[in-house]
Amino acid sequence: MLKADIKPFNITGIEMLIIDVPILKDGGKLYIMAVPERIFYGVRETKMQQGTENLIYQKASKCWECVNMSVQIFSKLLKEEGNFNTADYYKARNSLRDAEDFLKEAVKNAKKLLGPTPAYVSEDFQKWRDELLEEFHILTMSQEYEGLRSELFEDEFLREWMDEESIELLLKKHFQTQQSGKRKLSTIKVRIILDRLEDLINQAKDINKQAVQKQQS
Repeated sequence: MLKADIKPFNITGIEMLIIDVPILKDGGKLYIMAVPERIFYGVRETKMQQGTENLIYQKASKCWECVNMSVQIFSKLLKEEGNFNTADYYKARNSLRDAEDFLKEAVKNAKKLLGPTPAYVSEDFQKWRDELLEEFHILTMSQEYEGLRSELFEDEFLREWMDEESIELLLKKHFQTQQSGKRKLSTIKVRIILDRLEDLINQAKDINKQAVQKQQS
């Protein structure tokens, strides 16, 4: 095992490590993205607080929990007879605001992990980053519609949130647009997750408006 001086580093918002390896020519540095404990190029990384897969999925899951809580409470308020429960209303409204904040964080993290790297970053690093994202099942593998459809239907994360009909509707919505401009088809699962959360938040906002109207009537 090579001895290395490991220091934290940040590049365009992506937590990295600078690995100073004395054996490399001219004291060269090996740049490594923050991931759970692994071995790369004979250099052992320290275990980081956040795994690569959690940068998106953790915030998305929190958003999912909060928006569902708000919808449940708002819906309950609309069905209840008698006095309007103001305490429950504020609980639902605060949960909705939390969901919006978590979605913003998820979008920001998605841009860090999936967006273009700076011009000075090598092609080898770009390729290595994509392979890492594939390993953590953030990127999809299929490039054809039917293969991608099957891959998404079998994805455990998506199946917790959506039925096959909902997944296919969003796949049809984004299949062409994810292949235009600088977008990549391999990031379509993340696009579907974020789109689903945005739809749920908009639904919660609509129910919130109905609850406010009931309170004022």
